[in-house]
Amino acid sequence: MMRKLAICALMAMLIMLAVTGIAYAGKPAPAPTVGEYIVVPVAEGGMKCMLKKDYSEFCIMPPGYSMRAQVFKRGTNNGTYAVVTSGVTVTYRIENNTYSQNGAVPKTNFWTYAADLGWTLTMDKGTTGNGLSGTMVLNAESNAFVATKVPQTGYLDGTDTNRTPYQNGVITVKDSAGTLLCEQKFVMPASDESMCSDCHGGTGGADTDRAIVQKHDSLHGTTMATDGKANACANADCHKDPSIGRTTGPASYLSTAMHKFHASKMPSRPAYKPVCYYCHPGPTAKCNRGAMFVKNKACDNSGCHGSMATVGSTSRTPWSAAGLPRCDNCHSAIYAENAGKKFADSMLTNSPDPTMNNKMWCQTCHGAQHAEWPSGLAADNQVPVAIQGTSDPLGRSGTACKVCHDRAFTGSVHR
Repeated sequence: MMRKLAICALMAMLIMLAVTGIAYAGKPAPAPTVGEYIVVPVAEGGMKCMLKKDYSEFCIMPPGYSMRAQVFKRGTNNGTYAVVTSGVTVTYRIENNTYSQNGAVPKTNFWTYAADLGWTLTMDKGTTGNGLSGTMVLNAESNAFVATKVPQTGYLDGTDTNRTPYQNGVITVKDSAGTLLCEQKFVMPASDESMCSDCHGGTGGADTDRAIVQKHDSLHGTTMATDGKANACANADCHKDPSIGRTTGPASYLSTAMHKFHASKMPSRPAYKPVCYYCHPGPTAKCNRGAMFVKNKACDNSGCHGSMATVGSTSRTPWSAAGLPRCDNCHSAIYAENAGKKFADSMLTNSPDPTMNNKMWCQTCHGAQHAEWPSGLAADNQVPVAIQGTSDPLGRSGTACKVCHDRAFTGSVHR
């Protein structure tokens, strides 16, 4: 009898631990285990995690998503801390994702057509030379380590059919002797999910793309369907797209052209809400998932992007600070981005501790746009949960300041 009671008690304890171990969506977590160093990584993309599996007809954007990581040495004296920019090696990788095309099951054919699209690339290397793992480079101006245009697809190794839009990136920090200082997982999103076939027909692959270029040819007098090569939508002879480094061309910005042309057509397509999911990933991936989404702030809210027609306005410069939403559109002025900077390029400048100013990125404490903490996607929240025990923005409560400092503080980080 006593043995049965002991077994029941043990089972109850295990169940309790399993239940209370769930620690996402703003709920308290078990006390995090944080050492002398922490690293805070972020994927810098927002909703533009859109890729293609087949590039034989055209390319909107190549595989390539950037990441940034800030390393901190925790304070041990009067609350001080340090942003670490030397004496360490910071590396990155993506779990279970070691190749993009050059593998047993190719996940894309981008490198087959890269030359047609205007890039001379080594297989499975992105447009800035990075692969799916490597060493991050210090950007001294930003106090952060970066890896740009990592050529990730939306599939893990061994499949080109089972989409995994939210993959785990892993950032590892070691000292000059090779001793591990800290490591942190975070979400690296990528997806080729789009609903172009709903309007253009086909299977969603090359046949759909062929219908799209034929339509473009008929409307604009181009020869994309008959020129015998893959076509880059952004190039010196056509559209501009600053997000992939193509800043010259006689036609409008690619973002402007895409949103302007489709603005009048999408209201009649009610299947997916928001309509952004017809092109941006997607009704399954639901790439818009951050704190704004959780608070029911839709993409077309006037304080955010506004309507598709607004995004497609020729008076808007895509990817510029003036062309993107600002935090102070809804929040008070103390939460505004830096003057002339977009959220992804802004830093904390109004801390009560002047030594913090111009050192910490807004994304470091809040997460990436469209995935802000606390995110509706539990995996996004693994960074703040691991570091401070909650999915709130870093330092939101006074006790969370102890993540970097040696004591708690009161009041807001922004003053």
